[in-house]
Amino acid sequence: AKDRDFSNIKNELSRQEGEKAVLRDEIVAKDRDFNNIRNELSRQEGEKAALRDEIASKDRGFVNEITQAKEKVQNTEKQLRRRTREYNSIYDELQNEREKRLKLEEDHQRLLVILSQPSLPAPPASNPGDKAVDVKNDD
Repeated sequence: AKDRDFSNIKNELSRQEGEKAVLRDEIVAKDRDFNNIRNELSRQEGEKAALRDEIASKDRGFVNEITQAKEKVQNTEKQLRRRTREYNSIYDELQNEREKRLKLEEDHQRLLVILSQPSLPAPPASNPGDKAVDVKNDD
């Protein structure tokens, strides 16, 4: 009976050792799974940080592009205002020249009309013996 009890105890201990080994294997597997998950999370965090850096870099690039575009627009607007002033000045000069030309054409037409009219009769010749009358008011 003692041998049987000893054998039962020995079998029970062996069974428990087997269960402990299975539990140890499960713990090692779960540890490995946990480490894999932790490594994957770390990798993903690294990717997120890289993406954040890339986005920040692109944002800076976009801000620079937008700033340059704004400056270009402002410079273009300045040039347009300057050119508009120049063109307006030239237009005003042309208008003045046109008005002068029209005035000259009108004067020319008036002269042509005057020159096309028949000559006025010459004033009568005065006699050399006639004295010029000096009209003075002696009152």
